[in-house]
Amino acid sequence: ELFRMQWRSVGDLEVGGELMQKLHSSVNLESGRSQLEELLQLDVPTCVSLLKKLCGGLPGIAGSLVSKALALCESVAPFSVIMPYLKAGDCVGAIRSVVCDAQAMVQLDSATKGKMVGMVGMLFSLPALAAIKAKMPECEEIEELFRMQWRSVGDLEVGGELMQKLHSSVNLESGRSQLEELLQLDVPTCVSLLKKLCGGLPGIAGSLVSKALALCESVAPFSVIMPYLKAGDCVGAIRSVVCDAQAMVQLDSATKGKMVGMVGMLFSLPALAAIKAKMPECEEIEELFRMQW
Repeated sequence: ELFRMQWRSVGDLEVGGELMQKLHSSVNLESGRSQLEELLQLDVPTCVSLLKKLCGGLPGIAGSLVSKALALCESVAPFSVIMPYLKAGDCVGAIRSVVCDAQAMVQLDSATKGKMVGMVGMLFSLPALAAIKAKMPECEEIEELFRMQWRSVGDLEVGGELMQKLHSSVNLESGRSQLEELLQLDVPTCVSLLKKLCGGLPGIAGSLVSKALALCESVAPFSVIMPYLKAGDCVGAIRSVVCDAQAMVQLDSATKGKMVGMVGMLFSLPALAAIKAKMPECEEIEELFRMQW
């Protein structure tokens, strides 16, 4: 019905709006997206063009503000896949999101004059990544990614499709995709890779990306607990960090020794001792209570 409509009057907008609201309310259970999201999978340049058609040439203050906002959209368009992650301080998520999107990688390579190819090449030359690969079951897509030379846009297109397959394949035991299993990178490494990609960019885009990277770097030691804190889940924040030795060490450095003090306080809580007393004997738990912290 939407494609049969003439789109000539306000009446068409009213009818079409109701139809699209129905699509927005109908969710595809397999993808988790609404039918409207399934339909309107548009690239950013197309969206910018459509919005210019809508808002271009408006007079007065409104026109000036909208024009500046559109100029901002256009300048950061190649970075649209990674920006939500950078703004959230999630540089690991930024890398995972872009490497499984061939089109986004090609756009970023163009915007950064070849730096996307260089960044992915650096990624697959990391000894840490090779060590993770060695522990994973054999997988032809992963083997192919490590065999690639990462010298051209063509490599990004082929590699992006391979990584999309890994992103779509979930390990039922861990609940993570094969791509997540492979790209278990620490935050400092991800910040370094993103600086390789985005460092020194000119204009509005360069300024925004630089600020977002600075945010990522500053909150890096807190990356394990931030998603829980943002959700108001302080119990989850503590549980998540105390079982991650590397994260605790990073937080201890960032807080000048306060991580050690917090864990010491945790294991001196009478409430925790009372819970321990009701649990079956466990050598690991006993050892945790014997430690000096």
